Amino acid sequence: MKKTVILTISLILIISFVTTAFATSEVINNEREGLLGEYNETPIEEIGVMPIDMDYPEDDLYTTRYNYEDEYTFAKDDLLEAKSRVEYEGLKLNGNAFIFSKDVYLKDTTIKGNIFVCAENVKFDNVLVEGSVYLASNSADLYVYTQDAYIAANHLTISPMANITRTVKAVGNEITLSGTINKNCYIEANELSIDENCTILGDLEYLSNEEIEISKDKVNGNIKYIKPNKEDNKTGLESFLVVKVGKLLSIAINTFIIAGIILLLRKNAIKNKKSIVSNILSSLGLGLIALIMIPSISLMLVMTVVGAGIGVILFILYLLILLNSISVVALETALLINSHKESKMNNWQILVIAILIALGIGIIRYIPVVKSLVSIILPILSIGIVIKAILRKKEQLSEESIKEA
Repeated sequence: MKKTVILTISLILIISFVTTAFATSEVINNEREGLLGEYNETPIEEIGVMPIDMDYPEDDLYTTRYNYEDEYTFAKDDLLEAKSRVEYEGLKLNGNAFIFSKDVYLKDTTIKGNIFVCAENVKFDNVLVEGSVYLASNSADLYVYTQDAYIAANHLTISPMANITRTVKAVGNEITLSGTINKNCYIEANELSIDENCTILGDLEYLSNEEIEISKDKVNGNIKYIKPNKEDNKTGLESFLVVKVGKLLSIAINTFIIAGIILLLRKNAIKNKKSIVSNILSSLGLGLIALIMIPSISLMLVMTVVGAGIGVILFILYLLILLNSISVVALETALLINSHKESKMNNWQILVIAILIALGIGIIRYIPVVKSLVSIILPILSIGIVIKAILRKKEQLSEESIKEA
């Protein structure tokens, strides 16, 4: 539920910046006197505000409440407000409204475009919005006439006098529906209530913790209740265990594959590995140098064109070592343990020890204080171990060639 609210709020904020036109013909003063001007005779289509169909029944609140033949004095441009409290009474705006504030209070206001609001507390008292309402807030009490309403609010109340000529889409914690919604209504809330003054002429689709009884005389269309996903109701402990156990299992499998291949291909690994890991500090020093030098060498090789293939392969191997640093360090630690034992272990025993060490490292990484330190040391150490193993192997081959000679 929280994820849906957050995503909806983000969507509203993005829409408010990228899908509407900002008029720039005049500089607007934030004072009410500076906002008002003479009525703009330019057809509404040329201004950039979406026109709506005003052909409603004579007794419809949307038309009888306002006389469109009157010559109102409208603000000439869009309204942009960003301050702690935004309050207007009797404002008539020939454009869109963009409001970012802590508290927003609009009374007897007419907006001939859309309104975008991001605030903590919002109250609309007899507000006509010829376009649509886009709102994100903590609490919202809306006595509004508009086409569509897209709302994300912790506490939302749609007033009994409200009239939405098309669709309502809302997400929140507690939502109370009233007034008239002429088409469909889509709700996602922990608690949903529909009072006796609510009329939905289309369909109602809602997701809530509990299914509520809704009289058919309140909803003319179909009523669809969606049960919350059981996965979303998992406790924090259950989710934590599922994720962490999955990661540990992945580490164990990865170590089994890597360590198993190395031990299988290098039958003399037990005899030759003692000196490779005997000095952890030297491995760290060598690893730190290699960690910096290998990307630079790879880049230079790629730039030479002739050595591009070697540079790419070198960098891929570099990344593979870093990605499998836990498995590399775990295997080398197991071999180090074996080198100090009087009775040597076979490859299967070394493999089991390596997996246990890898799991231990994985668990240690969940400790907040140690996590950062381990995340830094492991890649450096793994690179150092591999480089040192290569150098040691080269030294052994040289010694063997000398003996043969």
